[in-house]
Amino acid sequence: MVLPEQPVTVTPEQVAALNAELAKMRHDIRGHLSVILAAVELVRLQPAQAQQRLGTLVEQNGEIIERMERLTREFERTLQIQR
Repeated sequence: MVLPEQPVTVTPEQVAALNAELAKMRHDIRGHLSVILAAVELVRLQPAQAQQRLGTLVEQNGEIIERMERLTREFERTLQIQR
């Protein structure tokens, strides 16, 4: 990671946009975690369906990672951070 060498100015609009994206990410991740918990509970109640629920668990994990990476890219772009 390469940080900017000079101070970075962030406008109030950019702060508001980042805050809105952070709020969306929190909402999305909570939703994905709810799906994961529901799938786990169904497996606990009906172990025979574990294989069917496994795909749901894996899919939600990927969705959470993608959402976090999207916000990370937005922060890096706004704050001029390079990987």
